Amino acid sequence: MFSDSRQDAAFFAPYLDRTYSQLIARRLVWRQVEGNGESGVRFNDCVEPIARFAEQCLLLDPDERTKNRTTVRSWLVREALAIDPRQSLDGVGLMETTVEIPRAVRPLPSLSEVGFSFGEMTDLVRVLVGTLRASAALELPPGVDIDHPMFAPRNLVTTVRREQSSSRVLAWMPGGSAKNRRLDYIERVLARRGITADGRKVLGAIWDDWLSALGRVGEGAHRPSCPQARRRAFY
Repeated sequence: MFSDSRQDAAFFAPYLDRTYSQLIARRLVWRQVEGNGESGVRFNDCVEPIARFAEQCLLLDPDERTKNRTTVRSWLVREALAIDPRQSLDGVGLMETTVEIPRAVRPLPSLSEVGFSFGEMTDLVRVLVGTLRASAALELPPGVDIDHPMFAPRNLVTTVRREQSSSRVLAWMPGGSAKNRRLDYIERVLARRGITADGRKVLGAIWDDWLSALGRVGEGAHRPSCPQARRRAFY
């Protein structure tokens, strides 16, 4: 690549290095996710096999094992946060990044009463919790530095609580007569199905009856744990 401008020429080298490194990292992540098929793979289960393969290919220094695992965790967090959503594996439709619903959960009465099946409940909760991930409400794995340039310009994480948002703290429930993404989504789903239930009550019940009861959230602010990635057809 040639340029008459010294400033442009100085920009191209780090730009190409950064974008090429991101492509390599995404290819390694996708290789692991694709190998697990439709069953999906948990965040922590990806780290070791990706690191080992990268070391075998000399993409990571085999003598830096601990550092390499931290690097792979950082790659995975970058995908989970979707720093550049149009280029992420989730954004281009190769995989779905979502939360893993524990097997011990039981159907939510507030949703059963209005005709939701258990599968529809879990899909709804995944979408709602996904809005938190999109707002960087994520618990960072050990060693991952959110201030690293690879996470720019979103060098921050947030927490979430039931009500009353503040700086870097999201509110699951909107205050007063306002709406947030979660309430808007629930109201659209209810309207599409011809259900007259109060969307705010349903949203609050999901937090109170399911998320809090599972111990994933408490009275204070909380960061959801790192998600699961799975290969899945998009509609």
